[in-house]
Amino acid sequence: MLWNPATRESKRLPFVPRPPDFVPLPLDICFTSYKFGFGIDLNTNDFKVVKITCFYSPPHYQVEVYNLTTDSWRVIDASLNSAYFIKRSNFPSYLNGFCYWLIFRQRCDREHNLLLSFDMSNEIFREIMLPDDVGSPADIAIINDSVAVIFPTYSNSSRNDVGISMEYEIWVMNESIVECSWTKLFTIAVPSRPLQFRDDGLIVLNGGHCVSDKCLVLFDPRTGELKNLPIYDEGSETFVLVSYRESLVLVNGWRNVLEQQYT
Repeated sequence: MLWNPATRESKRLPFVPRPPDFVPLPLDICFTSYKFGFGIDLNTNDFKVVKITCFYSPPHYQVEVYNLTTDSWRVIDASLNSAYFIKRSNFPSYLNGFCYWLIFRQRCDREHNLLLSFDMSNEIFREIMLPDDVGSPADIAIINDSVAVIFPTYSNSSRNDVGISMEYEIWVMNESIVECSWTKLFTIAVPSRPLQFRDDGLIVLNGGHCVSDKCLVLFDPRTGELKNLPIYDEGSETFVLVSYRESLVLVNGWRNVLEQQYT
């Protein structure tokens, strides 16, 4: 489904027919059978959904693109390497007309990683090298209008009131016409898993270190200050926070709005 929180309007996308020999990858090989991306084609101002399907026999990927204006799916010729493992991002990973995923060159190899980008306009994938000798990345995110890769480093050297923290190195991508380079933005030490990187530089944590309730915590990486938020996690492992930019785009079109007003 597509959902616009600003207009409180939602739209269920049409189903995609499955070939008769469809066999998804088992869960012990792939986190899920599908990977998704969502964003805007800046050339046409059309919203698109990208769906990457993992097929098991024979091993290959199928990429489908949904256009909001036509309300339909298309299969595109993506030519993705079947040996790649594509990791789902826990944070929004769309920026300026591109969607991003982390990929591993081999499904059982977590040491040689790449960044995969998808151009929403040209509908072409591109592989981008990650920083050398940093380790295995945990996730990607959009921080300060830049593509960022998050590398966890396990260290006992950083401590605070709640005990041992986990350190994360944040690297941002510097893209030019010729090539991409990476710059280390900062290192943060947090007591629990980040849920959201906010535009003001603060980070929301899942608050797993809370003694009583599993509260959400606001963390300031500049001062190390922790502040409990009046929002409580019920213990679900799938609890996430998502940032969005307000828009008055109508996912069902003007006809639907007029019908709702009439009824």
